[in-house]
Amino acid sequence: MTIEIKYYKASIPVMFKITLISFALLNGLAYLIFTILLKTPFEEVFSRNWIILVFVPLTQGLIQPLVDRKGIMTIKNSTNFENLSEKVESILVEKGYQEINRDNNSSTFEKKSKLKKVTNLHGGKLIIDYRENSIQIVGQKILLNLIETKIKWDKT
Repeated sequence: MTIEIKYYKASIPVMFKITLISFALLNGLAYLIFTILLKTPFEEVFSRNWIILVFVPLTQGLIQPLVDRKGIMTIKNSTNFENLSEKVESILVEKGYQEINRDNNSSTFEKKSKLKKVTNLHGGKLIIDYRENSIQIVGQKILLNLIETKIKWDKT
């Protein structure tokens, strides 16, 4: 059995969204805590901690999409594709995914939790495409690496 993973390029719009959301959350929390609760002027807080309040959201917005980008995993030359597909589906159910669509040649999985669906900027969907002698899985890098590791671990 051979497993190939190819990753797509990082998404610039996702980088921008994560940067804006984390900037708004971090600065909003700092404003609420220091200005409203502790009665400290926000200008004073920002002048002391501007590096944290600016660069943390920027670095998070750049690093997170690079670490968890979409990819496609292809599993070829397996002797028993039915057991392999059941194993992949059980891994997904274990990680909190549910099947939302099944076709003759493909299955689509999505997170069960509505909060995780909303907070996932990539959409949170995973598509499994069953072919004659291979299985293709389209999803996030972290989940694809987890599936690959569990498949290789069970094989040995």
